[in-house]
Amino acid sequence: EFENVYFALSKTSTDWERLEAEGFKMVEIFKPEFYRLFLESDLVISSQMYPIQYKGKNFTNSRFLYLQHGIQLNDMTDWAVAKFYDAFIVTGRPEMDYMSAFAPVETKNTGIPRLASVERRCGPDTGDIVFMPTWRFGLHNVGDSEFRKSEFYRRINDLLSDAELIDYLTDSDRRLVVKLHPNLMKRQHLFDFSERVILSDASYQEVIENAAVVITDYSSVVCDAAFVGIPIIYYQWDELTFFDEQTYSQRLNYRDQGLGPVFTALSDLRKYLLNEEYGRSNEEFENRRKWFFDGVDADRINERILDIALQL
Repeated sequence: EFENVYFALSKTSTDWERLEAEGFKMVEIFKPEFYRLFLESDLVISSQMYPIQYKGKNFTNSRFLYLQHGIQLNDMTDWAVAKFYDAFIVTGRPEMDYMSAFAPVETKNTGIPRLASVERRCGPDTGDIVFMPTWRFGLHNVGDSEFRKSEFYRRINDLLSDAELIDYLTDSDRRLVVKLHPNLMKRQHLFDFSERVILSDASYQEVIENAAVVITDYSSVVCDAAFVGIPIIYYQWDELTFFDEQTYSQRLNYRDQGLGPVFTALSDLRKYLLNEEYGRSNEEFENRRKWFFDGVDADRINERILDIALQL
């Protein structure tokens, strides 16, 4: 029954035409018409905390529902308490408990909508081993030469070019599918991809949904895989130093609370993969998964978010 609902997006986005064809009322973000609609709006829903201001209106004096684009695994308290929002969507028990400590009214444990989409679209296992590393804040602006000298680059490339792993992939007719963080895509030419180790340009959901197992260092995107029961692995060669250079500090103890095993050495990770131990049932990780997503019902995520929006 709501007709004045608009979807704000950059017109250069590859999704613009698709959404327009599906009947969305599109408005180009940060253009005059967008600001006019923002001024008149009763509610703004966004996955970003853009500092939007127009003619005296901003998020301090309007209704704003923050629809996170991920799950907070780290301590970002300073950032979260400095923002304005009427509802903050979280996923599962640990994130709910963390956010509720300083935003008890605004925190809503519904789960993010894309989890409902992963649940619907998850198809048959292709056998792909998926690797999704995050980026390192301290390496973002260095040149390619310095980047190649970093432990971060060497550890990732050692995995991608590991002879034993490639032989296994060939013999078992599998692939190692690599999905680089957007901040790493400008470095893609530095990594050793091959016939069995490929760089994917598909969406995160498309890469995850049919994977046999998903590997990351610290990225929360693997939570999508865990939500639908796909096994995950943490390869954290720098677990003792990673948070020293980040803009946030550690909150989740991956060894005690993570949704899969933690490896710091390539040899141990390789052995785990080649023996396909990830395919065996593990009661401990299954119990952690249930605890992590406690309170999230995939069939009602969008319904519950809409109810919250209409009550603001």
